[in-house]
Amino acid sequence: MTVSHSYDGNRLPVPAIVGSAHFCYLTDAPTLDPTDVKTVVETAKASKTLTPWGIEVLDHQSQLFKEDPQALEALQRLVRKVRCFLGGRRRKAELVVCQWTQLHVDHEFLGRAFYSIVLHTGPEPYLLYLLHTAPDKDGGSSVTHGGALVLDAEKAFVFDPTTPHQALPMRPHQDNLLILLQFQLVDETVEDREALLRRLVPDHAKRSEFVEDDDIPF
Repeated sequence: MTVSHSYDGNRLPVPAIVGSAHFCYLTDAPTLDPTDVKTVVETAKASKTLTPWGIEVLDHQSQLFKEDPQALEALQRLVRKVRCFLGGRRRKAELVVCQWTQLHVDHEFLGRAFYSIVLHTGPEPYLLYLLHTAPDKDGGSSVTHGGALVLDAEKAFVFDPTTPHQALPMRPHQDNLLILLQFQLVDETVEDREALLRRLVPDHAKRSEFVEDDDIPF
């Protein structure tokens, strides 16, 4: 079964356990070797093609890692560690690097959710800002609601990339750079989503609540 295209921020039902109107939440992460993380981060930061508003996607076949065997081995160790944590299956893994992004929807990932570990943010945390449209309480015209998840280094989160979203630093700084180690998970049906929540349980003790529109610090 493939879900229909409906990009209102809730492509599939969001169970109450998530704690927000969006399918986006913090969850557990494996303990990663800090030396490997530092090596991978420094290699990703060396990219000469990243623009201030662009998103760069890197993996073991990227030229940056092909030219640096030590960094490639560090990336491969991180990927193996997380794949083992996720159940051992060979899931597509990539590094996602950006300074900030415009609000966008990743239509090409319909039927997928992302599990991401924050490897680096720079001196300030990032906000993952999402939009959601829904009928008002009287069932009339649609109302747009926004919220943001605070992303700190070493945190892990799950979200549906067909939700309108953008990433931006909480407070701009010249050294801000968001680097995520990202894995694709199946999220095609309600049953898939329920299985994700059983495997990757929302962690409400780790700042997992959304910052509502009126309280976002920018």
